[in-house]
Amino acid sequence: MLVSDEIGTGRIYVRYGDIITVSYEDDFPADFGVTGESKTFTATARVGIVVEYPAEIHSDEITYVDVSGEPITELTAGTPMAFNVPIHNIGYEDISFAAFMVITKEGVPVYVTFATGTVPAQSSTTIGLGWSPMESGTYHVKIVVWKSLADKTPLMEETVEFDVTVS
Repeated sequence: MLVSDEIGTGRIYVRYGDIITVSYEDDFPADFGVTGESKTFTATARVGIVVEYPAEIHSDEITYVDVSGEPITELTAGTPMAFNVPIHNIGYEDISFAAFMVITKEGVPVYVTFATGTVPAQSSTTIGLGWSPMESGTYHVKIVVWKSLADKTPLMEETVEFDVTVS
């Protein structure tokens, strides 16, 4: 079977992510002598490459915003803010996810939050992960993306980690 993105004789027109189902009826299957009946065999396949780690976050794309959504360049103790985190789906099917952010100061966790959502295939979405830093200093931020709150299967090959300074 020739799979193609062009229409033509002897081809099946499909796109990445499409599902092809093929059925074949065998009039004389191996157990025909016992059952006296034909059998239908069915196989299903998704078109495209299965991407083991379909989610990507690039730390240089993460921005900071205030509570009204306006961009900020400086984090201030006592002032609520959010990390706007673009999540890219490089796979060929939609993914549901749970993104977790852990913030530590001097190795001690001081804040944990999460967001859940869906990213369409070959697309991106931006999530907001809020935080109100209570004191100035340098903090370490770690973001991981799993399949769900209950399923810790990673959707990214590596965690995203970076430091922020709060004045």
